[in-house]
Amino acid sequence: MMLSRSRFYNGLHSSISHIFSRCPQTVQPVRFITTSASIARKSSSADAITTPIVQPVLNFLTKQPVGQISLEPNIFGAQLRKDILHKVVVWQLNKRRQGTHKMKTRAEVRGSGKKPWQQKGTGRARIGSIRAPHWRGGGRTFGPVPRSHATDLPRKVRALGLKIALSAKLAQGNLKIVEDLALTTHKTKALVQAIPEDWGSTLLVESQTVSDNLSRASHKPYKITAMVQRGVNVYDVLAHKTLTVTKEAVEMLQVRIAANLTGRNGRRMIMHKARVAESIAQSRNE
Repeated sequence: MMLSRSRFYNGLHSSISHIFSRCPQTVQPVRFITTSASIARKSSSADAITTPIVQPVLNFLTKQPVGQISLEPNIFGAQLRKDILHKVVVWQLNKRRQGTHKMKTRAEVRGSGKKPWQQKGTGRARIGSIRAPHWRGGGRTFGPVPRSHATDLPRKVRALGLKIALSAKLAQGNLKIVEDLALTTHKTKALVQAIPEDWGSTLLVESQTVSDNLSRASHKPYKITAMVQRGVNVYDVLAHKTLTVTKEAVEMLQVRIAANLTGRNGRRMIMHKARVAESIAQSRNE
């Protein structure tokens, strides 16, 4: 059943409010703004975390800590902004719409173009074609046509939305960093048993490629989703209760977000360093 626009936005606002109601940090009331520069200025407040955030690295199967990782406070300590999350989620949902809807006009429906009867003298209402919109089987006036529903959103606002979503998961305690997501079998039962019940719906994030065992095991359960870090987005992060990321994926994700928040030259330098690090990691694995 298709929801109306008002019901859709009310449901989206309720889901985002539910997410932040469980977060210990206080969300300050803010007004809606549109420019990326003003959004960036308002988000960099004095309440932002400046010290490095240390998180334990767990073993995916045993859930025992095997090390630690330092997270960037500029990325995982961002101020919570529901309005930014709303903008990014609406932008994503608009962009994913197919836009293939189509209704036939009076020029496209089937039927004769001949005038059914003469203009005067019959006592009936005048009519020029049986394909008129007010006739049964006639064309549709101002009906939907194939078009793109995609809207524009500044790149820095999209990156800021991802920062806020990751910070919300960390503040809720639903961000789990694991050493790897290696599975010994492709059976779905093994993956379900490896994820605790209190984690709920889980988003598993790999660094570069999803292993064959993990891809096949996560294909059936609707509460478990596996993807690479390049595909991590605000909608999927908010749609799942727990975000489970590998240590290597976190490092690459931080580089990716930092590159989108800087200028063009700085972004090129950061992405070049990331590509060099990826090539070194691949050579070590080989």
